[in-house]
Amino acid sequence: MEFEDADRIMKWENDWQEWQHSGTLIPFSRYQIEQYVLGASADFWTVRQLRLMIETTKGETVGAIDLFEGDPVNRRAGIGITISRAHRRRGFAFEALNTMAQLAFDRLNLHQLWCNIAIDNKSSKGLFDKAGYQVAGQRKDWLLYDGCFHDVVFMQLINPNH
Repeated sequence: MEFEDADRIMKWENDWQEWQHSGTLIPFSRYQIEQYVLGASADFWTVRQLRLMIETTKGETVGAIDLFEGDPVNRRAGIGITISRAHRRRGFAFEALNTMAQLAFDRLNLHQLWCNIAIDNKSSKGLFDKAGYQVAGQRKDWLLYDGCFHDVVFMQLINPNH
């Protein structure tokens, strides 16, 4: 991330329609986003998070992908992705997931990546299926949005070299 990405990140993070997927409860302030961006260059194992911006070949930023909750003992991390609405369904997310998995497995020596996806988020479920993630379980009534509790599927991608 670059400091210039702060406006874009603030827009994405404060899009209340996406909060059901991200677990966000209240909007982030400009100061919080700027501090986050400034601290993002720290070592993954120190902050246990890595956010990379997703760009087109023309240099247009279309999304972001994160490793979070890095666990050095069990060599795993959660993975999350967001693509701007205008750029969805163009293959950017699939390519970014594959690139991040390669980085996580080859450079960070992780054993597995995991994610939670709301059961009704069919497009995200399909994306992670296509990227080779396997359903490892279902969490009942895990997310509350739209006045109802919703299940999530827990998915994992195990490093094929381990």
